[in-house]
Amino acid sequence: MSPKHRLYLPSIQPMDWNGHKLLLSSVYYSAFPDLCANIEDDMMRAGGNMVSARIRYTGTHKGKFQGIPATGRKIAFGGFLSRI
Repeated sequence: MSPKHRLYLPSIQPMDWNGHKLLLSSVYYSAFPDLCANIEDDMMRAGGNMVSARIRYTGTHKGKFQGIPATGRKIAFGGFLSRI
C-alpha cells in the first residue's frame, strides 16, 4: 500500500494504512478468517491524476461481527479503491 493510503468509511475518521490494518485484523479477520479481496479488472478507471478500481470482498462468517454471532454463511461486499 502507498504511504499516502487512506480508508474512508461512513461514520468514522479516515484511516491511514496502520489504522486500516488494525481494523482488518481486529474486526474483519476475526469474524471472517478467510476474507479475500479481489480487484475487478473490468472496473478499473483512470483519468488525469486519479485511478479507481472496484474491489470485491468475500469470506465466511465464522466469528462474531458487530454483535452478530457466526452463521457459517458466505458473504460478499464491495467498494472502490482510488489513488490520486
